[in-house]
Amino acid sequence: IILMTVPLAMLGALMFLEHLDVSGNALRALPSLSGCKALARLDCASNKLRSLPVSLSACLELRELCCNNNRDLEWLPTDLGLFQPELTGVWCNGCSLLELPSSLEAALGLADLDVGGNRLRSLPNALGGGQQPNLRTIRCRDNQITKLPGGLASAVSLRCLDASCNSLEEVDVLAMCGTLTEVSFFLFPYGQLE
Repeated sequence: IILMTVPLAMLGALMFLEHLDVSGNALRALPSLSGCKALARLDCASNKLRSLPVSLSACLELRELCCNNNRDLEWLPTDLGLFQPELTGVWCNGCSLLELPSSLEAALGLADLDVGGNRLRSLPNALGGGQQPNLRTIRCRDNQITKLPGGLASAVSLRCLDASCNSLEEVDVLAMCGTLTEVSFFLFPYGQLE
């Protein structure tokens, strides 16, 4: 059975729902999640979503968001991460995101961010700064990013950065990031790293 819609009445009654997996369907939209107060993991990967409900920001217990392979998805809720300090993982690989909400900088527990294969030109500037002591992995390959976030200069746990296949003009901010153990700049168009 492939779902085309998720019944709003069903979600509204599931106030103790912690994990919602609707991946691999043909969903074009999700209903409001405002009634899902205990939602900790949302997996809506491999659908046809064009957006995520703004009410996702009201899911204060959200820890993991996986929306990989939604080719028409251009935006995430503008408050994502602002009221979710325990948000540890955001995986939006293979979508069409145009920008990330700056509110992701407030997700204190963020450890893993994968936004590869989108249409991003930048990442939030404070991403990875001292306010995110658990951020270990950023995968932003296959975008149009020209500059890495300034927050990376004060990253205290970042181990892996994959910024391959972008339009980076400089990577100087990484000089201050002494915790990196894996860095990938495959197809770095600017020329030689200096």
